[in-house]
Amino acid sequence: MNPSSTSPAAELVVIDDDPTDLLLLRELLDHGNAVGMVLSEASTLEAGAALIGAQTLCVVIDNVLPDGLGIELIAQLRAQWPALAIVMTTGSGDELTSVDALKAGANDYLPKAQMSPGRLQKAILEAVDKVQLATAVRRKHQQMALLEEMTDAADDLLFVVDCQQETLIHGNAATRRALGRVEASLSELPSPVSSLFKNGYASWVSLRALLAKNSPSRYETVIWAGKYTARPVEISARLIFKGSHSYVVGIARDITEQRRLQADLLELRGTEDSPSHDRG
Repeated sequence: MNPSSTSPAAELVVIDDDPTDLLLLRELLDHGNAVGMVLSEASTLEAGAALIGAQTLCVVIDNVLPDGLGIELIAQLRAQWPALAIVMTTGSGDELTSVDALKAGANDYLPKAQMSPGRLQKAILEAVDKVQLATAVRRKHQQMALLEEMTDAADDLLFVVDCQQETLIHGNAATRRALGRVEASLSELPSPVSSLFKNGYASWVSLRALLAKNSPSRYETVIWAGKYTARPVEISARLIFKGSHSYVVGIARDITEQRRLQADLLELRGTEDSPSHDRG
């Protein structure tokens, strides 16, 4: 039962060259209805591989086929379709075959002699759940890596403080430089929040008091910019609650140039307002 150009997408592909076994699998799966998938069938590795695409959720594959071993296709499928669930079945396999199948990338292995509707359906559904969870975790890690790369490129300090522990638990590269910890991850080894401020704990207490009254808030203070070097910043911060725990998420922007311009403006105004000593 190979799909035509107008057939639904092949969500479940069964590859087996034994007509009796193929009929049994079809009945155990109720033509795919038992697992809620559109079923397609093939009797060779080549034909089976041609049915698999982005819409395919699971492949049930026999090991010994006319044009090769199912284990060989498993390795190729795992490399090409990492989010594909794979279940191997065999009528002549042993424990070594099951180990090889799992090493090649199969999610489960079922001897045909032990197959039942419940066991086959469970194997397929659990395999699909497993790869979908792994895919979601992998995408989350990729997104987090991209976000970290982007925040590390920022000149502003981006940081998260655990209010209960009073520690910095996350910071971008600019924050880590200010702490003298360019390579060390704050999530793995948090730093006392007081170590970020020139005035230490007093600045943190002032920021917390401000946020307790109004969140988000802006707060001007002085932070470290390296050993024995400090710089004025304006911190835009927000207090966030997660259950019974609270966190401060902040962005610190360098205002050194802004203060310099303000000082120059005040000096200019003072010069203009002072009495002239030469009136002609």
